[in-house]
Amino acid sequence: MRVKMASLYGKKDIRIRETELPDLRDDEILIKVMSNGICFSTYKAAMKGEEHLRVPENVHETPVVTGHEMAGIIEKVGEKWKGQYKEGTSCFLQAGIRYKGSEDAPGYSFEFFGGNATYTIIPGGYIESGCLLTYEDDYFAFASMGEPVSCIISAFHTCIHDYMEDMFVYDNIHGTKEGGNLLLMASCGPMGIGAIDYAVHGPARPKKLVVTEINEERLKRAAQLISPKEASDYGVELIYVNPEDLDNEEQELRQLSGGKGY
Repeated sequence: MRVKMASLYGKKDIRIRETELPDLRDDEILIKVMSNGICFSTYKAAMKGEEHLRVPENVHETPVVTGHEMAGIIEKVGEKWKGQYKEGTSCFLQAGIRYKGSEDAPGYSFEFFGGNATYTIIPGGYIESGCLLTYEDDYFAFASMGEPVSCIISAFHTCIHDYMEDMFVYDNIHGTKEGGNLLLMASCGPMGIGAIDYAVHGPARPKKLVVTEINEERLKRAAQLISPKEASDYGVELIYVNPEDLDNEEQELRQLSGGKGY
């Protein structure tokens, strides 16, 4: 099968490549790619080339296909997986899963395993790790956003509050505090807006949410997408702040929290 892909050949060297896919092995699955998100991690790999942790040193000789936020349709299933996956099923990739602790990852390390391609081959080891998920829908852009949204949710849930009850007893609370004060700094880009969305509509809503951004255009757009009025309907006091308008950023942000901090 002939495919087109955006492949990385080295530092600042991405090319549109047309090549032949190898024959599918019994433990592999062929995906017709319908959408792929462009992650900042992809940009970093493009800038660093073989100096990136996950990009092979021989990338000049064997280029790697870029992109890891992919969704598509199962085109062909290897014999090993025919009882578990069906051709024609919508699917997406859980890109954060690693195979047996390896740093190799789709979109960084493989010649034919990545999202910026018309078709891609999922290696057997990664399927064993549970990276290929199916769903019943034909709108693939939402599925491609599964990886960045999971990063946002993980950031919230991996926050840890340390309360020392006495010299020897600590009470560790995971996640943001419901009804507390939450500060999201420089948070009006794509991931930042996702974080605002999760804070306002998620399971542990703060009482007060302060969002900072020095880019006025981004700040206004975020306020249009998730307005203070909408947030108030969910019990959240949402305040957008441009730090460049403040004389003393730390002091004035602390004052917004009632002096308690975030």
